[in-house]
Amino acid sequence: MLEVLPKIAKLQASYALGKPLALPMNLTISVSYRCNSRCKTCNVWQRPNDDFTIEEYDKTFASVGRAAYWFTFSGGEPTLRKDLPEMVESAYRHCRPGIINIPTNGIQDKIIPARIERVLQAAPTSDVIVNLSL
Repeated sequence: MLEVLPKIAKLQASYALGKPLALPMNLTISVSYRCNSRCKTCNVWQRPNDDFTIEEYDKTFASVGRAAYWFTFSGGEPTLRKDLPEMVESAYRHCRPGIINIPTNGIQDKIIPARIERVLQAAPTSDVIVNLSL
C-alpha cells in the first residue's frame, strides 16, 4: 500500500495542472447491468444488457496493464456473472491489482460464498473486499 503514496502527489499535481502526470489508481468495471434487486434509488436493471465476453475483458485488461492499484468489479449485481472469477483471474494476470473490490446486494446467499472463494483463488496476492450493500 505504501507504493501508492508517491502516486497521490502526482495525481494532485495532475489535477492542479489540468494534464495527466499519473495513471489512475482506481479502475471500476461494470461487469453487467443485470440485477436481482429492484431498488427504488436505482434503475440499472432497466438498461439493456450487453455484457462483454471473457475474451473482450481479457483484451481490455491486457491493454490496461499494471496501471490501476484498486479494481472494483461492479454492476448491476456482479455476482450474477458466473464467470466473475475468470474475469478477476484475467485482471490479476494482466494487471496485478493490489485491491479487488466487489460490491454485492447479498441476495444470492447460497451462491456468493463459493463464487468469492473462487475469486480469492484467482487473485492470491490481492486484498479482496466484498461490500454488502443494504
